[in-house]
Amino acid sequence: MNEPASRKSFLKVLGPGLLFAGTSVGVSEMVQSTRAGADFSFALLIVIVLACALKYPAFAFGPWYAHATGVSLLEGFRRQGRWALILFLLVTLGTVFTVQAIVTLISASVLASLLGLDYQFSVLGLNLGPAVTVSAGLLIACALILRAGEYKWLDRVNKTLIFVLTASTIVATILALTKLSTGTMVWTLPEGTLSDRGPIVRVTGLIGWTPAAYDVAVWHSVWFLAHRAQSGQNPTLKEARLDFNIGYWFSSFTSVCFLTLGACLMYANGFVFPENPVAFASALVNLYVLNFGEWARPLLGLCAFSAMFSTVLVVTDSFPRVLSNLVQRFREPEQPQLTPVMPKRLYWFAMAAICTLALAILAHGLGQPPLGGGIKLGQLIDLATTLSFLSAPFLGFLIHRAMFSKDIPTEMRPGRFLQSFSMFSIAFNVVFGAYFLWLRFWS
Repeated sequence: MNEPASRKSFLKVLGPGLLFAGTSVGVSEMVQSTRAGADFSFALLIVIVLACALKYPAFAFGPWYAHATGVSLLEGFRRQGRWALILFLLVTLGTVFTVQAIVTLISASVLASLLGLDYQFSVLGLNLGPAVTVSAGLLIACALILRAGEYKWLDRVNKTLIFVLTASTIVATILALTKLSTGTMVWTLPEGTLSDRGPIVRVTGLIGWTPAAYDVAVWHSVWFLAHRAQSGQNPTLKEARLDFNIGYWFSSFTSVCFLTLGACLMYANGFVFPENPVAFASALVNLYVLNFGEWARPLLGLCAFSAMFSTVLVVTDSFPRVLSNLVQRFREPEQPQLTPVMPKRLYWFAMAAICTLALAILAHGLGQPPLGGGIKLGQLIDLATTLSFLSAPFLGFLIHRAMFSKDIPTEMRPGRFLQSFSMFSIAFNVVFGAYFLWLRFWS
């Protein structure tokens, strides 16, 4: 095959890795990494680097398993026993509504801030202000996109958003570096960060979603099969791994970029993140305007909104896609086939239920007095990310068992280094998770 034809073929298989990037760049990076830079300068850079390195095997095994077996990791869990499916279901149900609410709320808050929407309206104690109404509008837009084009449109819209995000993030980071003062750079953590109950939550929260939560590895295996069916391309293992690596290391790169933005523009100025979501979005954009001028508002607004909306779109599709397939795995095994069968009724029912409950959480939480301030953004994010952190050892173990089971031909299994590294990652998650629980509840 000549080089142009080979490049064209790869562009057709490129997609699941970018969906991974679209999932990762929202709350985990735009909020968590920026908060890390704002609060600790560059001191948590090593935490981001280690989190991305330690999670690599589990995330890489998602598309790898799907390529080797023709089925998703959900089937890999089913083959380990119904207990594995139940465990994954419990982990998913423990985070799905909070995650959907968080990513939608922040995306809506950024858009409301850019549009200048600022009003208060409540009914029966429920907040129907801009954060909630714009959230509803974004979820309806996502549903319409997915209804019109299903996975095909999900893939295309996400690629466009990732392109916009890449360009705007690089420009924003370069601009931020012009404001960097070596005198304000801090590379070491304050004393007690890893031994006090309060600060350790910030560290575990950052680890939990950097670059993403472990259940996204399962999502990736489902995306791989859906993309293969939609594109008609059956990629080689090398192509599948390259697609994954592009998305994974792009996510890791943007984590560092957003930490840099926080360190350069916020830490030196003593910026404190507002706990109110709409105030947070306004303050974030206004801080860039203060540093660079009014011309920067569209650029930073575009960067923030493309980051968040890509996450909202992918999450709105992925939770119901995975849950509907999970229900099917309780009923019957998954069959290797070029065109996987997705139970559409379950998919749309799950999407409606998740979005409705997420909006209910926002309307109720934001409706507590004072109006618009009931939900403390940082605490809500720390709760979701810490739950993801604590579930990591269990999901990492299930993924590892599936990848090195008899279902995978010996010649298609990862090498000894990745196998050992995966086991080390699981052990690290167990030890650090146990240390966190001891420090949080028993010390």
